[in-house]
Amino acid sequence: MIFALSLLTISAPLPAELSEALESPEDAPLPVYVAAYETSELNVTAKVDPAQPEGQRITVLSPRREDWPKGLEKQLAEFEADTDGDIWCDTAEELIGGDVAEISRDEHSISYRFPMAIEEGGDKADKAFADASHGEVDITRTDDVSWRVAALRIRLDKPFKPAMVAKVTKLDVDISCSPAANGRMYQARTQTGIEGSAFGRSFSETEVMELRSVSLPSAN
Repeated sequence: MIFALSLLTISAPLPAELSEALESPEDAPLPVYVAAYETSELNVTAKVDPAQPEGQRITVLSPRREDWPKGLEKQLAEFEADTDGDIWCDTAEELIGGDVAEISRDEHSISYRFPMAIEEGGDKADKAFADASHGEVDITRTDDVSWRVAALRIRLDKPFKPAMVAKVTKLDVDISCSPAANGRMYQARTQTGIEGSAFGRSFSETEVMELRSVSLPSAN
């Protein structure tokens, strides 16, 4: 669920602390969780179980079926097709497309900045987005616990055009991470703000996705 970007080539090894924070377990169980998604026109809460066959992974808790707004069924189908259980903050290495630079550091936290990777098989729009933006990651540690990802951000450095008739002038993605029952950090809240124009008309939108009640039933 972190912007599905794939790693290209990292020019230099990751800093040791960041590399530790980005270690992810192999063959990890798929999580089950409740997702609450809100925009200016939509407010949906659903249970998500990625282990189920496609078509059965999402159960809408609210609104009631008779109150679904137009287009929601199609949006749910698109979301379900992309649902793979990757809600984890330690998979953020997929976003990193070049050398990582340290922004700040204290005893318990470090912040880094990095260029965005281009999605594998990405088109001109994907390259334009990567060229116009950068990412940031905060990692934290308390006591003798290993370093963990606490937050991720994506920022637009300059406008870009995802299509001939569209232009994005502002994009802010803020992801805050929280520990699941097994201690692994997941994307608890993702807020995306976007501004620009399309077909000669300006637009501004904010989307918020919150994940709750994260469990790992297959690990029991």
